Amino acid sequence: MASPLATRSMVRVGIVLSVQGALACVTLVRIASLWNSGAGDDVRTDSILFLCSALWGFASWRLLAGRLFEAYPAFLLAFALFSGGQLGLYAVGALPAGPLNAAFSMITTERTSLVVNASLAQLHFGALCSLLRKPRPIPLSGCAFSTTRLRSVGLAFSAVAIPAAIADFVTSIQAILSSGYLSIYQNAAANVGLHNLGGLLAIFLTPGLLILLSTRPESPWNVRFAWAIAIGKALSLLVIGQRGYAVMTLVPMLLVHDRLVRRLNRTLLVCVSAALVILAFPVIRAIRTLDAQERIAAMRGGLAVENPLTNTISEMGGTMGTVAHTIELVPNARPYDRGMGLIRAVSTVVPNLFWERHPGAYSYGEWLTREVAPWLADVGGGLGFSLVAEGYINFGRFGGPLYCGFAGFFLAALLAGSRYEEGRDARVVFSAIVLSVLLFLPRSEASTTFRALAWCALGPYLVCRPWRRPFSTAQSGRSGA
Repeated sequence: MASPLATRSMVRVGIVLSVQGALACVTLVRIASLWNSGAGDDVRTDSILFLCSALWGFASWRLLAGRLFEAYPAFLLAFALFSGGQLGLYAVGALPAGPLNAAFSMITTERTSLVVNASLAQLHFGALCSLLRKPRPIPLSGCAFSTTRLRSVGLAFSAVAIPAAIADFVTSIQAILSSGYLSIYQNAAANVGLHNLGGLLAIFLTPGLLILLSTRPESPWNVRFAWAIAIGKALSLLVIGQRGYAVMTLVPMLLVHDRLVRRLNRTLLVCVSAALVILAFPVIRAIRTLDAQERIAAMRGGLAVENPLTNTISEMGGTMGTVAHTIELVPNARPYDRGMGLIRAVSTVVPNLFWERHPGAYSYGEWLTREVAPWLADVGGGLGFSLVAEGYINFGRFGGPLYCGFAGFFLAALLAGSRYEEGRDARVVFSAIVLSVLLFLPRSEASTTFRALAWCALGPYLVCRPWRRPFSTAQSGRSGA
């Protein structure tokens, strides 16, 4: 099977890869030349460079891969918004106070923007290089699963997960109405191991729905059932204020529907997405920390949010603050981890069933919150972390962006399924399941992602791929899973 670039002009491929490679080199050179300059007055240039680099990222992917509405561009959008959304706003004059609202010194802000720029450039260069690889072919002869059996697998995952998800929602809504939004994180910290069995089962809901969605058009009711449950799950998550998890449910469903069921109307999709981002998300953010009486009073009094789009992007871009804090603390307060953090993250794949906390579960996010905002850690909250900050804390200002480059290559390869026709359905569904986990990575860390990938993606994959047989259908059933 040829790589996705086989049908593209080699001149175009060479130009695009050369431009992105040059951009990746320029960002590293800027780190070398400006890191110790002490000026801190070049943030505007960094912001413009970031905005141009992000826009070029989508354009270059469209030039080489041929599609934008697929898994990797969705991840790239999440990475750009969370890692440098405030840089983009500052570049267009929508954030007069500057990135991070002048909460850090100019030198720290400058260094942060340098690392973020380099990380974006390296990540996308790695992703573009992944297009050069040839995927392993899926042999369709002797395949194990028919549409009926795929439906059974999807229904089995859904049947196990739906009661657990409902119970989890009821518990969360009761906690929020009585004690506020942060109480759900306090409960999560208290419920570990077998005490959180319901939460572990609930994570299989999205994979089950995606597998069900892939059994179209032979079973159109599967599409309706999958969407009804997915929308219900997303709405319940929005009610309790977890907007990110709602997006992580809906975006993979949309991608699978567009690729396997019916092409979605792009105009309608943009309008609905804009309504969520501009209207719903700011309101949810404003009321989610209130208790029941305060929410009712706020809604009755009318809730106006000024500049909702700017506020939403600025809030998402606040993840850049984790990079700034990490740069201030490392190596001054703690040494670089030299990759040990990633080894600990891999160890979290082993579940903590019979002990209080997994040894690798004391995350960078917890450490940072304890260092910067101990009061927030005491009430169960957290600042989170980010892929960029994790690269820096492990490998420094040069190695961190290079780590993002390797991550971009492997993540884009994992998300590559929708670009291939051979075994298309199997690849699309697997990519969507992986995306449902990876969308959170730009504002999280590897210790969270590795375990989620093992359970949400690898688990369903192994169930649907017994022994050496691929996740696909029998020749008598369908030509692809």
